[in-house]
Amino acid sequence: MIDHYYVTHAQLLALRNVVAFIVQTMPEEQKESVLQVLKNLLK
Repeated sequence: MIDHYYVTHAQLLALRNVVAFIVQTMPEEQKESVLQVLKNLLK
């Protein structure tokens, strides 16, 4: 059970890092709208 927790945690961190990298490489105009969508998803 504990192993499953750590695997899930690692997968979420990896996903967060991928999303952060993609957002950082976007042009400023797109970045605002994407960040707004992400904020709405995480509410």
